[in-house]
Amino acid sequence: MFDGRPAAGLEAGDHGGVAVRWAERRGRDAADDAVVALVAADPDPASRVVVTSDRGLAARVEALGAPVEGAGAFRRRRLREGSLGTQKRPPT
Repeated sequence: MFDGRPAAGLEAGDHGGVAVRWAERRGRDAADDAVVALVAADPDPASRVVVTSDRGLAARVEALGAPVEGAGAFRRRRLREGSLGTQKRPPT
């Protein structure tokens, strides 16, 4: 979930197994509130993984039962898997 206007080339939808969405309202914590609403509405919040480095958002979704992965850890994992639109880097 992103704040602001949708970026050209990054439309809402599934992008390689990552759900990309844009907050419908503007303002402070708009995207955070939208993420919390999605998790709260899910009958199985443990099936979602929320990627964030925001401690406040992490606490809110964890309280609802959703696991959290930090943004850096997510990026490193996706790079290892070769699923960020880049090739795996050879070992050095």
